[in-house]
Amino acid sequence: MINPTPEKHRAFLRRAVSPNLFTCTLHPEFIPGLVIANLMTPCLWEWAEHSGAAGEKENPPKAFAAIQRFLNKKFHHATGQDFAAIWGLQEARHTLDEEERKASAYAMGLIERSLSAAGQQHPWTLPLIPLLRDGLFPLYVYGTADVLRAHGKRLGQHTLGVTSCLDECVLAASLALAAGVCRWEDVIFVGSPFHYTVFFLTAQGTIWFNAKREIFTQGMWEEQCAGQDEEGRARLLLDKLIIADRLICGNGLKVFPGSQLTGNRDVVARAVGEVERFAQARLEWLHPVPEGGGDHVFTGLDVVSAGCAGGFGRVQGAVLERAAQGGAPILEAALYMFRHPQFCQAEVLHEAAQTNFYTYLRAASAGSVEDVRAMVEAVPGRESFYGPGGRMALPDEVLAFGTGSEAERELLGRVLRDHVRAR
Repeated sequence: MINPTPEKHRAFLRRAVSPNLFTCTLHPEFIPGLVIANLMTPCLWEWAEHSGAAGEKENPPKAFAAIQRFLNKKFHHATGQDFAAIWGLQEARHTLDEEERKASAYAMGLIERSLSAAGQQHPWTLPLIPLLRDGLFPLYVYGTADVLRAHGKRLGQHTLGVTSCLDECVLAASLALAAGVCRWEDVIFVGSPFHYTVFFLTAQGTIWFNAKREIFTQGMWEEQCAGQDEEGRARLLLDKLIIADRLICGNGLKVFPGSQLTGNRDVVARAVGEVERFAQARLEWLHPVPEGGGDHVFTGLDVVSAGCAGGFGRVQGAVLERAAQGGAPILEAALYMFRHPQFCQAEVLHEAAQTNFYTYLRAASAGSVEDVRAMVEAVPGRESFYGPGGRMALPDEVLAFGTGSEAERELLGRVLRDHVRAR
């Protein structure tokens, strides 16, 4: 999925800085990258301890139930309107990159069909349909645990983070790995840009985490499907997904419309088999499983499994060391998502910052260098929301959280000036 030419790879890294619904449509491999970035984040390991999952390590159903309770109790599931208020809108007509424009059109078309089908169940989604037809949609940005936590602080002391369904699935996988409840190779994401879920393979059977709304053990699913024939069981699973177009596991992925497979075919075929075994039905939309390609995309991920036993510092060190050797795109993407100061190139961060929605809008009211300077000075906080250590917040994050280090303020001013000059 990644053209190895420097220009294409640079665009890949730029998109990885702040993944969103549309760049994850283009690069499904960003989803395991987000899990890795979370495992490098200290607060994720604090959350794993507070979830209580590690204490139930020998009883996976109880461990995953503890994770679901933790997410339900401590995290706020945001609506599309919430995300528009936080991050702005994706505007198809202003998306200049051809690959991103195609991914945007594909995702918006899929979401429009999904919302039309799900509108009665989720009436708050109906106002989004006219926006989609005009090439607009809330910008769902998928941040690391630090970003989710920063939004949570704005809502009050009892909220640890603000999430979407994909955030919840990524968090569930990250927490389970940090707590030692599952292995990297036993995590399978299934869903679409509209809705994501995640399956966990355990010694006591597969567990299906349908975002934080519901969780099924194998036995619970069999009860749910009681009296259904194979066709009915397949339909019931798809009803909960609403629509599915991708399966992503630790060492491979499959996008269904074009039967596109990246990574190890045997790994993907095993994942397909495990999902069907859980469903107790053949899922035609998961077939065929073609020959793979682009195995290099998943290179180096063995260091994640090895690092999980040693905490965030060990994961950081292992990922940084392997990524520095080259040829490990997902690890490189994870370091950009984490904003690792020893790995991220300043110009790539600058290019990513130029796409920030609210910074672009803010620049429209600036007519001079003095106006830009005043906007930067109006940010009240003088420290990065990341804390010390040199990780770089983007301008929209500085504006959203009302704080920025000197380097972050400099980047905000530079991007505002870029937009003023481009008018």
